[in-house]
Amino acid sequence: MTSAGPVISFCGMKLLDSYMLRRIGSPYAYLLTAFCMIFIIFDLFQNLSEFIEASTPLPMVFKYYAFLLPSLVKWVTPISILLAALYTLWQLTKRNELNAMRASGVSFVRIMRPIMILGLASSLSVLAINEAVEPDATQWADKFIRNLKKGGEVNTHILEQVNHTNEKARRVWNIVRLDIEAPYMHGIQIDELRANNSVARKISAKEGEWVDGVLFLYSATVSMFGEANNPIGAPSNMPVMECPDFTETPDDLAGDAMIGGLNQPTFFSAAETWRYIRNRPSLEQKTRNNLLVDLHFRLAMPWTSMIVALFGIPFGVYIGRRDALVGVISALLVFFGFYFLMSFSIWLGKNMVLPPVLCAWLPNAAVLGSSVAMVMRLR
Repeated sequence: MTSAGPVISFCGMKLLDSYMLRRIGSPYAYLLTAFCMIFIIFDLFQNLSEFIEASTPLPMVFKYYAFLLPSLVKWVTPISILLAALYTLWQLTKRNELNAMRASGVSFVRIMRPIMILGLASSLSVLAINEAVEPDATQWADKFIRNLKKGGEVNTHILEQVNHTNEKARRVWNIVRLDIEAPYMHGIQIDELRANNSVARKISAKEGEWVDGVLFLYSATVSMFGEANNPIGAPSNMPVMECPDFTETPDDLAGDAMIGGLNQPTFFSAAETWRYIRNRPSLEQKTRNNLLVDLHFRLAMPWTSMIVALFGIPFGVYIGRRDALVGVISALLVFFGFYFLMSFSIWLGKNMVLPPVLCAWLPNAAVLGSSVAMVMRLR
């Protein structure tokens, strides 16, 4: 009999978690779906004429919106979990379930643990999607629409007029056409530089490809130059030129074209952005600062879901105890104020008023601290 108490308590805790997750999970899923559908419908009205004029097959339209969804997740997840938390806690307080749980000896923090678990799981999911899925998906969706409006084919993996500088190896690349997936390139010129930036060797090739990670250039011409830019000897013609010492990958070559040319932070993961910055120590200070702001913002943004779930707890309890309308409006004002603070902080970072780390993480830290203080008062 002495062990019955802990077993019952343990089972009760599991039942409490399951019950709370069901109560908040259902409205959360409905809201997440609803907000995604609203955005898709809005986007469909904007692009419907292009779809019809281009006679876009229905499967391609579905694919476009499937690829567009990852870019929406980080925006719709926080508002969905906030409204779900407000609704769930309003129901629990209104029906005195929250008071009954606390009267049975369960602490307020313990009751709210499933909501925080859902917030943490949402943040980790958004972070994973941002890093692993969103860059390629957003890039595909963007190029799909641009090509659709131009009446061209959708080749999101092909880049034209690619320029790349490998500062460590002192190589400057100019490529007419690069296929990242093949991986294959056409119209290649590579300048190898000395320490004083004079050209030591110039390689021109009609085509090139990577085989098992090694670069092969075809129909290549190699010319050597002195420090005064004077040719040394006659150019060498090589049908096939193997370049095992060239460490550049297709993604490295595409980095300059996409980050520098398209200027879309959502096209790149934090890891890709950091690699781009690290490999270019001579970046202009303004460019480096802006890229660091984008990097830290990309890492900070997913944690909004967990923070929003936390500050939704005191507002949800307030709604159940007092005026629901006032509570909902207050929570939404704080939520959109949080986004305003985030946008303003990013603006300060881009204008070099605040350091990149501070401007990206300060709004999260401020709202997190306020939320923890409000939750502690409810205890």
